[in-house]
Amino acid sequence: VAASLDRAEQLIYTIGERRGITEFMPVSRLMKDAFDHIDRLFHMRGDRTGLTSGFRDIDAMTTGFQPGNFVIIAARPGMGKSSFALNMAVAAARLESEPIAFFSLEMSNNELIQRLICAEARISMNDMRRGNIKQHQWEEISRAMGLLNELPLYLDDLGALTVSDVRSRCRRLKSMGGLGAIFIDYLQLVRPGVLARNSNRNEELSEICRTLKMTAKDLNVPIVALAQLNRGVEIRSEKRPMLADLRDCLAGDALITNADTGARVRVSDVVTARLRFNVWALDESLKMVRRPILDAWDVGRRPIFRVTTRSGRTIRCTEGHRFLTPSGWRKLKELHAGNCVAGPRRYDAPKWTVNALTQEQAVLLGWLIGDGHLGGSAALTVSDDGDARIAVELAKREFGLRPIVKPERHDTPALRVVLTTGRLCGAGKNPLTSWLRDLGVWKTTGARKRVPDVLYGQADDVVAAFLRGLYHADGSLSRFGESTRLNCRLSTISEQLARGVQHLLLRFGINAFVRSESRHIGGYRTTTKALWTVSFTERQAVVKFLSSIGFLGTKQEKALAKLVPVKTNDSSHYDRIPLEINPRVRALRQAHGLSHAGLGWRDQGKRMSRATCGMLALRLDDEELDRLAYSDVVWEDIVSIAPEGLETAYDITVGDVHNFCVDGLVTHNSGSLEQEADVVAFLYRDGYYNPETNEPDLTEFIIAKHR
Repeated sequence: VAASLDRAEQLIYTIGERRGITEFMPVSRLMKDAFDHIDRLFHMRGDRTGLTSGFRDIDAMTTGFQPGNFVIIAARPGMGKSSFALNMAVAAARLESEPIAFFSLEMSNNELIQRLICAEARISMNDMRRGNIKQHQWEEISRAMGLLNELPLYLDDLGALTVSDVRSRCRRLKSMGGLGAIFIDYLQLVRPGVLARNSNRNEELSEICRTLKMTAKDLNVPIVALAQLNRGVEIRSEKRPMLADLRDCLAGDALITNADTGARVRVSDVVTARLRFNVWALDESLKMVRRPILDAWDVGRRPIFRVTTRSGRTIRCTEGHRFLTPSGWRKLKELHAGNCVAGPRRYDAPKWTVNALTQEQAVLLGWLIGDGHLGGSAALTVSDDGDARIAVELAKREFGLRPIVKPERHDTPALRVVLTTGRLCGAGKNPLTSWLRDLGVWKTTGARKRVPDVLYGQADDVVAAFLRGLYHADGSLSRFGESTRLNCRLSTISEQLARGVQHLLLRFGINAFVRSESRHIGGYRTTTKALWTVSFTERQAVVKFLSSIGFLGTKQEKALAKLVPVKTNDSSHYDRIPLEINPRVRALRQAHGLSHAGLGWRDQGKRMSRATCGMLALRLDDEELDRLAYSDVVWEDIVSIAPEGLETAYDITVGDVHNFCVDGLVTHNSGSLEQEADVVAFLYRDGYYNPETNEPDLTEFIIAKHR
């Protein structure tokens, strides 16, 4: 109802203003207004062409607050935000001679009037509250009241104010006698016009800011909103606020995927190199879409926390960074172990490929990283003659080599394929060695192994070939005892290789688990190394793996033989719908008058499968269930949140949807207040933190953003 009333009022206001609702306006029709505006500025030329702040230096820096501007003035409690805004409102009403609207959600009109009188009469507010007024001060009070009485200043102290109320009241005020500016004290107390299902306070504030910005444009007046900063200011030695205090952010090593090229880029590099590219993000339908980075910045040193999910995905961020949960966007400090957060189920292939590899090159590369010797003469250890023949043929065809096959050791049937040219050609002349060096993998061994950067930008068939070679070397497919359940597993002592493989598997919709443990590792014979495993047991994932990736030669044949054609047991409880959706299904069942049998589902306190959710969406005709059943996200349980100390942190702004995928999880833009604002300023009083300061009453006005 509130939304409908707001739209109706907007339409009436638009008709009253005689403005057409059109998509486009010809430039020719805009030229006269533009010239008139420039001419007006020419005749007004000076330090200020917009609404005055009442402070000469601020007007000189901002040229005044322009019509349509959304201005945020933020500070910690006790810095004098309300008094500062009241002084600005009085100055604007006095000098602009247009009505000024002041919304106070914190103080009553009576308290506001007392503050205004004290400011004009230059009387202490504490003295007035105590009635400690001297005889000569009555004259100043009378003078102040007379002055204020003549001002076109309108106060509103409704405590439960919605953003729709602000729009509605200001439209009426402007239609009656014009409007010069709007002041709001303060932003976090304003409520959204319409409470969306599953929305939280972060989303509401973002929507409030967007609505206020649109209101400023519609009414063609500046809106000045006060905002309260978080406690991040208190924990650092330098107490002066900065834009970072309106943002929450990521550690510098967080990896963001370039959705066009597939490259994985550190967020710190995005900032330092001023990189701009499309990233993967979620739209309102929970589908993966490409969206551009609009801005990126260093927000200074912040306390960092490591978040680990059930599948082993990790992300390092500040406590205020927001994650997508079944109940909407929530800050990390509001989450704990057991809560669900969203991650991507799959990534599409990049739009274009740089330095394309052949499938044969990719197979050999993966095989070498798994079982190869990448120093001196390149060599590959294989299990039998069949594998040796495959390796020899690949090396001949792709690099023109003449490999030599010899026994690995006398006590093992393994063979060693030495990938040589067959002649003394000197350092750097072996084409395979030169190629591996160019890819950055030459002489990388043990824990230093990784997925070469070039692989992330390859087509799906080339990525599949690389994984085929790697899994043929270090992977396995085994049954759980006598059951039909299968476990596809890759083992390595390199964490970065394991996490790179986990990321590449998302190309095929395979969500794998990464885990580590200490144990004896083959020839290393040590328990000091961590063995990292990449594994998945879900039957659909195993089928996808064997059909799209698989192994080489007889190993693939044996793997296919283990796959029972008919599904008999798939006990994986991964990639299921969060429990939070169950109450919705119960309510819908009752609303439709269905029995449990009629619906085909009973709430047993378990997470339902995506297939069940899709069936329920069809039977209950519910869009939300349909959206969840066919979404591009997987809901991950958090298993731990651990502090990791102070580090330099970074953040980015993404267009349109204001979220992005990083380190395998979906996170939101920070700084939602700042994004919509044309001007962001802070108030700071050193005397609040340092009682010994020489200027305890001095307030600094810090302009941090001026669009």
